Amino acid sequence: MNIKCFLLVPTDKTVERKGTYSDGSGSFTAYDPIYKRSDTGEEIILNKAPVGAIWENTWYYNEVSLKGWLGEDGRSFTIRTPGGDWCCDRKASNCTKLEDHVHKCWCRHGDAPVFTIDKIGNTCNAGAGSILIGDYHGFLINGELTQC
Repeated sequence: MNIKCFLLVPTDKTVERKGTYSDGSGSFTAYDPIYKRSDTGEEIILNKAPVGAIWENTWYYNEVSLKGWLGEDGRSFTIRTPGGDWCCDRKASNCTKLEDHVHKCWCRHGDAPVFTIDKIGNTCNAGAGSILIGDYHGFLINGELTQC
């Protein structure tokens, strides 16, 4: 069964969320950004987004320590898979070129949300371009998550 992906586009809106600290030291108020689904127009916050959601990690762009988490286009994306969230532009846990910050463990092609992720490009010997996260093992091809 394939899962069609969709882009989450930031809006300028937030929703207030109240919570308590896990150590019992008090409460807090946070403001979660609201995103708009490119396929349905529905407004949603990240932790409520379903499998297939893709969002841009714009908060990485000014963080020097995260420059290796950017694709060849200078952008970074996360995909919500059936096994969890996967930043497709970061290094793989089994990367064979840890000191090389130019290569990409996964090569991202296309425009969001119609990405294909593979090993075609400046890459390492980690895997064959598949995604393995949690109990999910599959591929992202032409904007669809597939099972292995």
